[in-house]
This record gives sequence, structure tokens and C-alpha cells, in this order.
Amino acid sequence: MFLKVGHRGARAYEIENTLESFKKALELGANAVELDVRQSMDGKLLLSHDDNLKRVFGSDVPCLRRPQRN
Repeated sequence: MFLKVGHRGARAYEIENTLESFKKALELGANAVELDVRQSMDGKLLLSHDDNLKRVFGSDVPCLRRPQRN
């Protein structure tokens, strides 16, 4: 058996890292999905590959927690 992984779901068909994208990947025959989990600036978990929303949503809005400096 081959492992067919939907990279961020089926991002060629749906917005990546969304339930719609994961469902589409399964419909297309994927038996696994890869996703990106990050922590937002307010401490919540979100699915995003990038540190801002520009590439996916067109808005240059930062969404990730900044690294803490000692």
C-alpha cells in the first residue's frame, strides 16, 4: 500500500489548511493529510503555514507569536 498524503489538504482545489481542503484530499484518494499548526500572537492555535495571511488571503497581517528574547 502506498501512502498518499494531501499536502496541506488539497491546496490546488481549496484554501490550504482548511476542513474543505482536507475533505477534498480524502475525496481525491489521499489516506493522510499534512497540516501546519502554529500559535497566534494571543496564544491560540491556528492552522497556517506562513507567519502572516498575505499569500493565502491577500492581507499582510501577522498572525504568529513573536519569539521571546532573553
